[in-house]
Amino acid sequence: MDKLFFLQNFCNNYEQKNSFLLYYDLLCERQKNINLVSSKSLEDGWKRHFIDSAQIIKHIFPKNNFNGLIDIGSGAGFPGLVISLLGFSPVYLVETNRHKAAFLSDVIRITGSKAKVLNEKIERVVLPEFNFVVSRAFASLNKLFTILEQKRVTNVKCIFPKGRTYNNEIKETKKNWNIRYTTHKSITNSHSKIVIVEDFKRVK
Repeated sequence: MDKLFFLQNFCNNYEQKNSFLLYYDLLCERQKNINLVSSKSLEDGWKRHFIDSAQIIKHIFPKNNFNGLIDIGSGAGFPGLVISLLGFSPVYLVETNRHKAAFLSDVIRITGSKAKVLNEKIERVVLPEFNFVVSRAFASLNKLFTILEQKRVTNVKCIFPKGRTYNNEIKETKKNWNIRYTTHKSITNSHSKIVIVEDFKRVK
């Protein structure tokens, strides 16, 4: 899986393709001075970051149920900014690191994305309206649910890409939370899963 696979399978028009090419070029340029992603992962960046993020959109359709998406710990924009550039709006990118937030703002500016950057800790963010939550490599399920509980977030669909230890993480989470969830194969890593949580409540 590479650039061509991404452009052919996820982009609908020339504008989207060009936006992602600009995004990738800026990522490579800024990575020289800022640790946006791991340098090793950038060697296979189209698969590890762009395709890995874009595969999430099939869990967001149909669009008529979409009221907004928040990406907790967006980092270099994966997956939230990718989702935005694929045509979903509004998308909010929560990122505390000012250098990464500045990078996100620059990508938004050069690509014309409608995503909004919230350069603040999620605990302090005044949340806009949304009904989808995504988060990739930011925190454990237990911590994510704790954050959402503290923010009094309910009636949202959570989409959390997880690595090979996903099953152990789910078992630990169930000690504190009753969750209604499904797991789905990742097209980029046979050991990874996309965990979809439709409902979560703290165990009493």
